[in-house]
Amino acid sequence: MDFLTKNFSLINDIPLFIAAIVAIMSYKKYKHSYVRYFVFFVIYSFLVDFIGGYSGYANKYEFLASFKMLLKDTVFEKNYWWYTIFWSIANLVLIPFYFLKILKDKRHKDVIKYLSIVLLLMSFTAIILDFEKFFIGTYPSIKIADAVIVFVCVGLYFVELLKSDNILMFYKSIHFYIASTLFIWWLVTTSTVFFESYLNKNDFNYRKMRAFTFLFSNIFMYLSFALALYFCKPQKNEYIS
Repeated sequence: MDFLTKNFSLINDIPLFIAAIVAIMSYKKYKHSYVRYFVFFVIYSFLVDFIGGYSGYANKYEFLASFKMLLKDTVFEKNYWWYTIFWSIANLVLIPFYFLKILKDKRHKDVIKYLSIVLLLMSFTAIILDFEKFFIGTYPSIKIADAVIVFVCVGLYFVELLKSDNILMFYKSIHFYIASTLFIWWLVTTSTVFFESYLNKNDFNYRKMRAFTFLFSNIFMYLSFALALYFCKPQKNEYIS
């Protein structure tokens, strides 16, 4: 555990970096299929994480001392705002967009479309009503909204899969692995949101548990994405121009 603690950031970033590299290398294979949108999502996730680490870089590297002074005592000193916009809010758009491309049933598409709009409005409302938290903390309600949209998207995908002939060859579909991985990641990490209501956020043991929960979940998710992109192939019936 000491090794994990001392190298936490590096261990957390390596799987995402690997996934991004595999995504870039796989783009040619998927550029004419709907999977290309997921390739963009993986690369986007890497860029968000890399840029979002600006506060940590400022504290860690001496050559960024002037940048650290520039951030000091400003609302941008912490990176909560960045992840709220470009991860939590963005997921309410990017994930539904991907599933809208691969789902066939118009009713299912309408459910996802209108639900994502409602959740977006609720998320922006939460920010407006408690704007001070925007720069100093996270919004549990937005995290739950992310989980809801993922569970609905994945659930509808599985319903369509079970009703189609593709169920016989599900293990060859990259969409199956993407959906399953997203479901597991959000199921595990969202549980920490509910724990926050009962546990002291400043408690060392809770913070350690939460950090390692996200660490192992991220390792699982991004390595799963990398393996799926590398080993799977586009399905013949989903090529697009």
